[in-house]
Amino acid sequence: MDDLLKNQKLEAGGLAALTICESLLISLTEKGVLVEDEATCVLEDAMHSHLTAVEDGRAVGLHKAAAQLIRLILVHSNSIRGTSKLGN
Repeated sequence: MDDLLKNQKLEAGGLAALTICESLLISLTEKGVLVEDEATCVLEDAMHSHLTAVEDGRAVGLHKAAAQLIRLILVHSNSIRGTSKLGN
């Protein structure tokens, strides 16, 4: 049971972090601090960071999953413009 609780806490923490980052990108682009291309570059850099870790053989499953989540944000979300579609 301890492992299940630990995994749930880790998943919740990851989901919270993802939500916070997406909200920050929305806010920064709406306020003009970042232009859309810069926000896209932030997401692409994060995704490539995880893909590089996969190529290096470090925690392959975890980094692949992280890269896939970031790719979902890039492809299926309009978060850069403030209207998230992630999860729909």
